[in-house]
Amino acid sequence: MAIYPTLFRRAVFPLLDRLNGTDVAGVLAGLERSQWLPREELEVQQRRKLRDIMEWTRRESSFYRTLWDAASDVRRARSALPELDGLPVISKADLRDRVGEFPVPGYRGRVLRIQTSGSTGAPATFVRSIEQEGWFWALRLRM
Repeated sequence: MAIYPTLFRRAVFPLLDRLNGTDVAGVLAGLERSQWLPREELEVQQRRKLRDIMEWTRRESSFYRTLWDAASDVRRARSALPELDGLPVISKADLRDRVGEFPVPGYRGRVLRIQTSGSTGAPATFVRSIEQEGWFWALRLRM
């Protein structure tokens, strides 16, 4: 193992996890364990997690619930996964127009507000949970 990844895994991320309330080290360990699971088992886990988040989002977010119920057929995605087939495609403008509805009221954790530079258009602000922040960094290290 190269020295920098080892240093980050064993020292930097555990320290940052304690300081920031993230779990980069735990997420990374889970990713490394899951890479060896049979494909079918991974797919079952992914589908279960997808169904759970879709149900939670429909229940807790008026933004998504309204958009999902009112979007025209032209804006609906096509997918081989039944859970995703027919979901409306959400644009940056949709999110910008209703930025006050985020974080979703049903979410009780801490969030970070992130602003893009706007290099490809108007800047956008979005929120990311601390859990997502841990996943963001673990995935980067994993790659």
